[in-house]
Amino acid sequence: RVMRIQRDIPSFKIVQDLKNSNLRQLVNEEMKHKDWKCSCIRCREAGRNKGDFSKAAIKTMKYNASNGVEYFIEYSDNNNVLFGFARLRMMKNFMFIRELHVYGEQAIIGEEGSIQHRGIGKKLMLKAEELAEKLGLKKIKVISGVGVREYYRKLGYSRDWFYMSKNI
Repeated sequence: RVMRIQRDIPSFKIVQDLKNSNLRQLVNEEMKHKDWKCSCIRCREAGRNKGDFSKAAIKTMKYNASNGVEYFIEYSDNNNVLFGFARLRMMKNFMFIRELHVYGEQAIIGEEGSIQHRGIGKKLMLKAEELAEKLGLKKIKVISGVGVREYYRKLGYSRDWFYMSKNI
């Protein structure tokens, strides 16, 4: 993964060490030269790749990060094309959903699209709740912008300061 801090600093502002701010481009060129295939989230998105939605399934990965435990729940097909994902962090008393994304062309709210509005987000949220419950946690929180609060309400979540939360 190319860290955003490296990508967002203009080269004329870099005063020492690595002076290239186009790190993603340089990495992609080197990978192409070595005939390597990138498997980062961006390169796996369903919008960039033609995936087989009928062969998609949920996969969960656990990993250590920033002195804690995190989980990556993805909905992908057997060719590793990514239709959606949830990024979770296990806290002391609750599970925190840091990100929830579903890829593909935007669809009109309430209408089924090629990928969006087909239940992927709901499946990912249910898997996150199931995981939290399995780990003995009693609550799950999700960071939520104003525009998606109603979506989380429909899944049984309610306002909890800056978040939406649900007891499980």
